[in-house]
Amino acid sequence: MRTIEIQVFPFNELNEQAQRKALDKCREINTGFNWWNEVYEDFQNLCGYFGLTMDITLIYFSGFYSQGDGSCFTADVDMVQMLSCIENKAWKEYAPEEDLYFCRTDYDKRLVKLIQQDLISLAVQVDSTSAGYGVQVYFDATVNGPRGDSYPNIENALDQLDKVCTCVCQTLNQWLYKHLQEEYENRTSDKAVMDSIISNGYEFLQHGSISSFQ
Repeated sequence: MRTIEIQVFPFNELNEQAQRKALDKCREINTGFNWWNEVYEDFQNLCGYFGLTMDITLIYFSGFYSQGDGSCFTADVDMVQMLSCIENKAWKEYAPEEDLYFCRTDYDKRLVKLIQQDLISLAVQVDSTSAGYGVQVYFDATVNGPRGDSYPNIENALDQLDKVCTCVCQTLNQWLYKHLQEEYENRTSDKAVMDSIISNGYEFLQHGSISSFQ
């Protein structure tokens, strides 16, 4: 039988090269749990201002540095609330620093009154694209009133509204993915990793490998 003594070091006592190796070895120390939950909840709250009702268990993403990465979600849409939010920038109440830019917001304002009077029935849902990550809008509109002279160009106006909704939902999905990436990069930054190493009392071998004697 023989006894082997192994020196272990706290992070602060490692040289610069060993600290770099230790940081890389522990890079995912802050991502070993559902680190995305706060972003999901923030996203759900933001979307609520746009009339989107969602289940955060139906939010998905893949990231962040490969082709095909992205995010998607499922939601029901209150179109009148969405239009009001765009018109009044109501999301600023929740996120005053967020400047959201939508590719198009032009629509026939008369549609809102027709929807509120139940002369147009809408069933609008957001779901993931068939190709994977990304979102698409299923826009089902039924005109309950007479067409003809009372509703000239109604189909074009509804098509325009569909495009507005699609643009808003795609912009929100981009917001989601951006904030997921920012959260991940914050958690895996040198500073965040180092803080967790120190607070958890990790010890290392001289060259930066994690000691098995924790």
